Formats: sequence, structure tokens, C-alpha cells
Amino acid sequence: MCFLASLPIMRSMKRLGYLDGLRGIAALWVVFDHVWYTAWAQTHPDRWAKLCGAWMLLGRLAVPVFIVLSGACLALPLREGKAVSARQFYLRRGWRILPPYYLSIGAALLTVPLIGQRTGGYWDKCVPVTAAGLWQHLFLAHDLTHNHQINHVYWSIAVEWRIYLLFPVLVYLWQRGRRGIAAALVLALAPFQPYLLYFALGCLAVLLPRPAPLRAAQALPASTLALCALDILGRAHVPLAALNLCAAAASAAWLSRLLTGQAKGPQEWLGRKPFAWLGAISYSLYLTHGPVLELVWRYAVHPLGIGANARFALLAGLGTAASVLIARGFYEVAERPFLKRPWERPARLVTSQSAD
Repeated sequence: MCFLASLPIMRSMKRLGYLDGLRGIAALWVVFDHVWYTAWAQTHPDRWAKLCGAWMLLGRLAVPVFIVLSGACLALPLREGKAVSARQFYLRRGWRILPPYYLSIGAALLTVPLIGQRTGGYWDKCVPVTAAGLWQHLFLAHDLTHNHQINHVYWSIAVEWRIYLLFPVLVYLWQRGRRGIAAALVLALAPFQPYLLYFALGCLAVLLPRPAPLRAAQALPASTLALCALDILGRAHVPLAALNLCAAAASAAWLSRLLTGQAKGPQEWLGRKPFAWLGAISYSLYLTHGPVLELVWRYAVHPLGIGANARFALLAGLGTAASVLIARGFYEVAERPFLKRPWERPARLVTSQSAD
């Protein structure tokens, strides 16, 4: 069975820098989100803190954006008519995603002597680390049991890996004109795997440029921000699932505009070097920032005995800077080597009708 490879696989395709920029901003927003929860885990923010930093909580919506971007990148070669075998896709995705993930687990476990004790803070969900929890993480099954040990961000890696397992099936149905079956499969699984729906929206943003539902979703960013503001200020309780869906639909709508050249200003802005650089290390930043923030909080910020707002501001600056620097080093050591596949010759493109 043949289907299309992801954007990084197809060397003949031009890399879209603004997608890297979007990915980098989303990763940084996740860091800010966890800065907020770490700083205010044991105390309540006052009005000043909410006014200056509540926007950080929008980082909770970055994961749906990541999933939409992933779907778009994997669907881009499909629009170009390129195809590789399912076996090659699994090998390449595994080589790209899993080694940095496992190496980050090893690095996180090394910090257990320093941050392995509960303190009543945000990191408490990650410790202690049990043998069962470790095995669940090694086999990417920890999200099924809501196990947040080792590092609380790892749940999304397991979710995305299962989406990769389903992707060849969806493409196979799509290429053979069974789009209704593919849509039905996504909708049937959505109650159990809602991120599959977000992934499908990212694919549609590429395969069906500016379809009517996505055009209507362009108004969702403002609506999503308004709902988040009401939720953060305590004026209304908005389910996170609803916010995630709004964020995913809005991302897909505006991604469609970017891909069709209808937003040249944001294209140019997001493609600039600082954002592209941040996008390059975004996966490493996502994997490593959790323990880095906790180390900075426990050993550099909290012991100072300064006021709550000052601790929050210091963690936002020092913790974010440390996270980015550590992520850059981790990228060079544990991620960049796996961007190449030394065992493989340059990919031979085949038609969508051929088979291995």
C-alpha cells in the first residue's frame, strides 16, 4: 500500500518557513502556559498578575495547533501527487520522532534526584516515577491511563503516534475515492480520539483549499479568545474540549489562507529567521522544558523569598530563557542526528497505484 510522505521526507518539496514559525510560536506558548501553572500552583494570582500574564494560559490551546500543523505537513505531498510506501512512512516517522522522545525520557530520569519529591506544586503529577509508569511511557500507552509521570507533556506524543498509525488508512481511502468512508472513520473515532479530528482538519486545509466550512471558521480566533478570556476571568466555564475544537478549526482556516498565498504579510513575518530558528528546535523545546522549569523554580527562583509577583516574573524570564537554551543543546545532541536517515538512499517516488 502506498501513500504520501510528510514534508520533511520529500526533499524535492520546498520547505515552508512560515510553518516552522507557527510551530515555534506554539511551542513557546506551551512553555509560558507551564510557567503560569508552576508559579501559581500554591498561591492565587492577584489582579496585576492576571492582567499581565493571563494570556499565557492560551498555551493550553497550542497542542491542537500542533496537531493541525502535523496534518497539514503530512498532507502537502498528497496535494503534489507524491507517494511512498506505508512501511517507509512508519520507519521514517519512527526515526524522526521516537529517538528524541526516548532520549528525553532518559534525561528527565536523571533529574529525579533533584525534582523527584512532591512539594505541593505543579510538578507533583510527574513524581514519583514507578516501573509501571516507565513501561507505559516506553510503549506510548501512558495517555490511555492518564499517567503523567516523568514529564507531564509526554501524553501528546502518544496521541500523535497513534494518529500516525491511522494515517495510511485514511490516505488509502482518500486516494481511492472513498472520502465519505474516511470522514466517517474520523468522526466515529473522534469521541475517543478527538485529536484525530484536529489532524483531519489540518489535512483538509491542504487538500481542499479554503472549503466553505474553513472559510466560516476564520472568525473563530476572535471567538476563541473571547471564550478563553471569560473562562480565565471566571465569568463562564467553557469546556476545554470546546476551546480545543475552536482553536483547531481556526488554525486550519488560517493555515488554508497561508498555503494559498492569501496572507502574505503573516507568511513573511512567520518565515523570518528568529521564528524559523525557534521552529527548528520546537520539538526539543516541547520535550525538555518541563523539568527545566521545575529545576529553575526550585533552585533559582523560589528560594529567594521574594514576593509572588516577582517570583512569577523571574520564572517567566529566567525559566523561559533556560528552557530555550537547553532545548537548543538537546536539539544538537538528540534530535538533529535523526533528521538524516543514513541507511537509506534518496527516496524514490512512486505512483499512488503501485505497491511494495
